[in-house]
Amino acid sequence: MERVRAAQEAFDAEALRAAERHRDAYELLVEIDDVGPKIANEYLRKVVHAFKFRPSWVPDLCVPLDIHVTKALVDTKCIHENGGSRTGRMTAGKVFNRNHGSTPRERIAADDMQVAFERAAKKQNANRIAFDELWSENKFYLSIPAFRDESCLSSFLGDGQ
Repeated sequence: MERVRAAQEAFDAEALRAAERHRDAYELLVEIDDVGPKIANEYLRKVVHAFKFRPSWVPDLCVPLDIHVTKALVDTKCIHENGGSRTGRMTAGKVFNRNHGSTPRERIAADDMQVAFERAAKKQNANRIAFDELWSENKFYLSIPAFRDESCLSSFLGDGQ
């Protein structure tokens, strides 16, 4: 609770409201101790969608990369080890490198994944944040063997589970 209180005290609502650009708001959030990219992206998504705050930021919203999004990407083979095999790594920290512009040998740069989401979304006349639905697909379908066939992504699985 102490860390939560410290984060609450560090949060500057007026500065967030004054931020004109999504990137500025994001930077304000990640500067708070214990607030990383996932929480900052999730918070901004909710503020923009639920409270209709700065609708012009919708195209800039990033997909919060967590275990559910990561597992959905791995299970559908959207991301995989060299040679196309299914990876055993499921956590976002083991799959993605948070450092912008990094080119790691074993992890995908998180900003490169956001660019890939944006490119794919544009082909469907959607915004990148549409890929946040991967969270629900994994949480409520892919992670439950009895419901995997019910997922809208089931045709991409091909794993016999």
